[in-house]
Amino acid sequence: MCIVTGTLLIAAGAGAQSADAGRHAGAPAIESGPSHPEVFSTPRRRPSGRFWTPERMRDAEPMDLPTVPSDEAGPMALPESLAGHGASRREPGAAPRIDVRPDFDNQLFEPHPPGSQRDGDIQPRSAAGADPVPLASSPYGPLFTNSRVFPREAVAALPYRMAGKLFWHDPGDNRSGWCSAAVIQRRLVVTAGHCVYNAEQRYWHTEFRFVPAFHEGAAPFEVWEFEQAFTTSSWTNGGGAYPNPADFAILVMADKVVTAAGEQRRALGEVTGWLAWQSDIVAHSHVTILGYPGNLDQGERMQQTNSQTFGVDQASNVALFGSAHGAGSSGGPFILNFGEVAEGQTEPMPNVLVGIYSVYLSDPSTDELAWIIGTSIINGELAAMFDAACQAAPGNCG
Repeated sequence: MCIVTGTLLIAAGAGAQSADAGRHAGAPAIESGPSHPEVFSTPRRRPSGRFWTPERMRDAEPMDLPTVPSDEAGPMALPESLAGHGASRREPGAAPRIDVRPDFDNQLFEPHPPGSQRDGDIQPRSAAGADPVPLASSPYGPLFTNSRVFPREAVAALPYRMAGKLFWHDPGDNRSGWCSAAVIQRRLVVTAGHCVYNAEQRYWHTEFRFVPAFHEGAAPFEVWEFEQAFTTSSWTNGGGAYPNPADFAILVMADKVVTAAGEQRRALGEVTGWLAWQSDIVAHSHVTILGYPGNLDQGERMQQTNSQTFGVDQASNVALFGSAHGAGSSGGPFILNFGEVAEGQTEPMPNVLVGIYSVYLSDPSTDELAWIIGTSIINGELAAMFDAACQAAPGNCG
């Protein structure tokens, strides 16, 4: 497998149409402001929560796997240093502010029975296209380990509970599906741009519902509805092509009454806590990747991959890692310094979001998945989007 030929460069705003060109009727309009020209958002809305029924959530499909033949990726450079090419920005994470016991009896729906594959019979093949290879390695170079998060109670512990399953509805084809996502501020959830906005046909998905620590149809920390969505200019104006230099999106989730807080309205991040994040650092990192791939446990259980940077497509601003996470993992967090810091450790900040699942590479000679995934390297576009979301309403951040 060669990942050296060809270059695909999607410049922010290059060849952009007007923001509303081709927008699907009924989808929220795109808005941008002079203080954040590279950020696009929906208007704020009051969530009703009436769209999602148990049947709709059960039958949601994993977001299609954005797959790119490796010869359409740019020239691969080996990671050379921890820092990227820009001035790195870091925002701190936070622990939960109220003590909420997870309720695994809060069943949203009964999952499909075991054995009904949700993502086809995706199996990695050897470089010769012959026998299947273990899910804990790729025949093309990167090494990784993968496991479901277990036991059940672990998914409700920190920092796992900061990640979750993101349900969405596509009004263009009347399809409901899921991605993966993570909490990065008091009301903010980060995911992939392609989970939120159809850049090829230029319209927004709708009815976003986030379930932190989702487990086999249960919502141990309840469900949270969205108020507003944000994405980047590079994704909005990229025509739906991959890899993309800023395949990012942020959702603002509405506060809700939390029984454990004395029936007071509280924000999502007060219940789950939130990840720190840092830009321009994933180009040389060892990370933990969380998500809900449909090819593993039917997307009903959180999966965890540990992997190290395999290569960097500098032209497209994408870093590559090994992983067996298939469709439904889009938007899942890449986390540096994952876990709880032990006495004697020197890491300055634990649980730092440094990437977001964006794309999968395939072998152009066989069309087989290469078990190499990519994240747009967190950059100034995500930082501007984060600032815009924080400033959109009092209390979104802080």
